[in-house]
Amino acid sequence: MAPLILRPASPAHGGAAVARDDGKVWLVNYALPGEVVEAEPRGRQGGVAVADATRVIEASPHRVTAPCPYFGQCGGCQLQHAAYAHQLELKRQVVEEAWSRAGLRLPPDTAVLGMDDPWRYRIRGEFEALASAGGWRFGFHRMRSHSVLSIDSCLIHDRRIESALPAFAQAANELELKGLQHLLLTVEQQQTSGTSWNTSSRPAMACCGGSAFAVANPRGRATSSRIAWPSCCQKRCCWTMRCPSSSGT
Repeated sequence: MAPLILRPASPAHGGAAVARDDGKVWLVNYALPGEVVEAEPRGRQGGVAVADATRVIEASPHRVTAPCPYFGQCGGCQLQHAAYAHQLELKRQVVEEAWSRAGLRLPPDTAVLGMDDPWRYRIRGEFEALASAGGWRFGFHRMRSHSVLSIDSCLIHDRRIESALPAFAQAANELELKGLQHLLLTVEQQQTSGTSWNTSSRPAMACCGGSAFAVANPRGRATSSRIAWPSCCQKRCCWTMRCPSSSGT
């Protein structure tokens, strides 16, 4: 299908904008209400046609350059192309519309609680493991896809989580771990640099004081391997990777 010229008029839950063309409803990703965009059809979602904005013809005054280099590929954030104050307004409109459909009226003085700084606020991150030609990487699913996009940074996660990703990738590669699927990292709020984590893989490894140890057999027979960890580990970080049902600190 040839590209479409669409003018979204309202926001939708999940970050898309709703447009209508000859009576057909479209959910348009990466577009803002009031814009005119060229969009490429991407199939259907919940019975509604979906398209991705590929070119902005008439931009909204609220449009900004997304600070994340992965925006538009990663399936995580959907509104980084909008100024933060406008993101809050769009979310309010979505809630107001949901209430209206239920026969309710959102009080006009209902406040939208935002943040002074909408970055680096997440203290828990779940990442997909990706076996690449260069070794293990971690990342997120692409938009509406099961494929994984490997990342080196994520602006909404605590810096300690971001710093831990290359350390775990290095350890998994040097220990030649197999079958990794997920990595879950949580910042310990009582500590200045602590991070707890677990994964869904069979092997186990631990890091403390700059050394790493791999447990190759869940029955307890262990082998060890020393790894040079980055500075994030040397600042009293203590991590443990255990069997799927366990977690460590």
